[in-house]
Amino acid sequence: MIDDLDDTEAAPDITDLATGRARQLDDECATCVFAAGNPANLRTGRLAHFLTEVADTQSYIVCHETMTGGEMPAMCGGFAARYETDQTQILERTTGYTRVPPPGAGPRPAGFASRADGLRKVRLRTTGRADGPPPVIVIAIDGVLTPRAADSPPPGDLSWAAHIYDGLGPNGEQRKARVWLAREHGMWLTGLLARGAELVWATPPGTADPTWITSRLGLADNAPVLTVDDVAGPGDGSTDSPIAAYTGARPVAWIAAPGHSDEPSWARDRVAAGHPTLLVSVDPMTGLTGEHVDLVHTWLNTVWRPYHP
Repeated sequence: MIDDLDDTEAAPDITDLATGRARQLDDECATCVFAAGNPANLRTGRLAHFLTEVADTQSYIVCHETMTGGEMPAMCGGFAARYETDQTQILERTTGYTRVPPPGAGPRPAGFASRADGLRKVRLRTTGRADGPPPVIVIAIDGVLTPRAADSPPPGDLSWAAHIYDGLGPNGEQRKARVWLAREHGMWLTGLLARGAELVWATPPGTADPTWITSRLGLADNAPVLTVDDVAGPGDGSTDSPIAAYTGARPVAWIAAPGHSDEPSWARDRVAAGHPTLLVSVDPMTGLTGEHVDLVHTWLNTVWRPYHP
C-alpha cells in the first residue's frame, strides 16, 4: 500500500546519469497520488500531509513506482504538473529536466499530451511562521459538522456516532434531537490548527452554544463564535458584517453548506481588495469530507507566507 511508505527518509537522487539532468515523469503513473479516484489508496488527509512536508522543505515528490523494481527515480508527473517549489525552479534553471514516461507506459507518440497538461501551477510556500496575522477558517457548523441526517448515519466511511441533544433550540424552546458527529472532523480540524490557522464558528441568530458539538469532537471550547445570517451568509448583506469586522484583511476560508445568497459577491469583493479568500461548499447530507480538508491545506500553502527573520 502506497500510504505505508516512509516519507521521513530523504528523497532519492533523481539525476539522470546519462544526461546529467533531473528525471521527471511526463504524466501521472497508474497509481499517482494526484490521480482521480485515489488509485494510491491514500488515507484521508495523507496527500495534504505530503504537500505540507514538501512546502516546508521546498522540495518535490518522487514517484513511488520509480523507487521499486529497478526503476530509476524520477519526479512525480502529477506533482510536476501542479506545483512549483524552490528546488523545482532551481532544477529547471540549472540542469533542466529529462522527461520520461511512467513505468510500463511505453514510447510516446508525436504530440503526446499528458492528462495534467494545461493545469495552472501553484507555488507552494513554507508553512511555518508567517509574516502577518494567521489565516482564519470560518466554519458554518450546520451541515458541515452536523449533517442533516435523521435515523441513519450519513453516507461515507467516517466513524459516525449518534449523540442526543437535549437543550434549547434556535427558537428558544426546549428541543431533543439526534445529532450525528464524526471523530475524524475533530482530528482534521486539529490538523488545521497545527498549521497556525485560526478556527472560528459561524452560527445563525438564536443558535445554541456550539461547544456542545465541538467538545464532543475533542476541540477546545475557546474558538470565537460569530453570529451570521443563515440566508445572506458571510457578508451578512452589508459591508460591516461580523466576519468582516473580525477578520479584516486576513486570509479567510469560508466552509459552509450552499444556499447563502451573498457568498459570491463577498468573495469577489475580498479578492478584488487583495484579501485571499476560499469558498468551500459542503453537501449538507454528507458533511465535511477529507477532500474539503485537503483543499484547505493546499490553499494554506499558497497564502501562509514564509517568515524571514
